[in-house]
Amino acid sequence: MMRILTLAAAVLPIAFTAAAQPRAVDPCSFLTKADIKEATGQDTPGGSVNKINSTVCDHVVGAGGVISVTAPTLGPNETPDAIAAALNKQKIKTENATGVGDRAFFASMGYGMIQLNAFKGRHYVIITLMLPGSAEAKTKEVAIKLMAKALAKF
Repeated sequence: MMRILTLAAAVLPIAFTAAAQPRAVDPCSFLTKADIKEATGQDTPGGSVNKINSTVCDHVVGAGGVISVTAPTLGPNETPDAIAAALNKQKIKTENATGVGDRAFFASMGYGMIQLNAFKGRHYVIITLMLPGSAEAKTKEVAIKLMAKALAKF
């Protein structure tokens, strides 16, 4: 499961930001250990930069969970609708989310993996969660809480 999450966290942002330049922002600066503990009730040793994609920060959570965060740069033609449509074309179900950013949607990656994509102005943040044993509704609730923290950095 960790390999699947790492691959999704590493590949999906790249697929939608091919024209993007590397960001000067540390992806591990978006969420703290305290943010994750507060949202999940589980401990984390803190985030570490993904070995495959340095624009992604992975947080190991509890026993076998992972939360990844990235903030890819949007290309000039990349909009929330275009990104959601591209995911749907790949047979990845999307669903609107409320309560964070200017626009947000969930993407159900399969295998219990949930991704929250949120936009604030021209900023784009993706949080991918795999929390074994957590119901989908609870995972989405955690994603919303964490996304609010991440978007507050902009």
